[in-house]
Amino acid sequence: MLADWRKLSGMLMVVLACGLMAAPVRAADDDDEADPALECVGGLSVAHGHTSLALIGVTADAFAKDVYPAETVAELMGGLIGGIDANKKMLRKLQASDELSDEDEAYVDGVLGLYNALEAEAKALIKFTKSKSEADAMAFEKARLAAVAKLNKLLGEEDE
Repeated sequence: MLADWRKLSGMLMVVLACGLMAAPVRAADDDDEADPALECVGGLSVAHGHTSLALIGVTADAFAKDVYPAETVAELMGGLIGGIDANKKMLRKLQASDELSDEDEAYVDGVLGLYNALEAEAKALIKFTKSKSEADAMAFEKARLAAVAKLNKLLGEEDE
């Protein structure tokens, strides 16, 4: 089981690295009337989603290769979850301002969905590192695929 996870995690990092290089953040054209602050929120949200996904993957790899014990994984993922929670609060505050267009509101909803999926993935990794059970390994993989799907949907690359 753990040997299979090691093979899978190695493949994940190759796929993730390729995805990070191939999926640029789409910025509005110079002549667009877009709000620069909202463009910044969008760009930073996508970048944070990419780096969070990478951190979870690298941490899983380090655990699989006996570099990090479960306690270190829990500490790293706890910090990530705390940062995601802080960003979610700020995004909800932005939504509460009632100054977003319907399109911007939908985008922020997508970012919140991505953040929820990343939190679920991080929590699933913590659970797996503590139990090392096949069921928890599968739950982590399911959460990982859900987070990747949410990111791809946010980028407009794939349907959920």
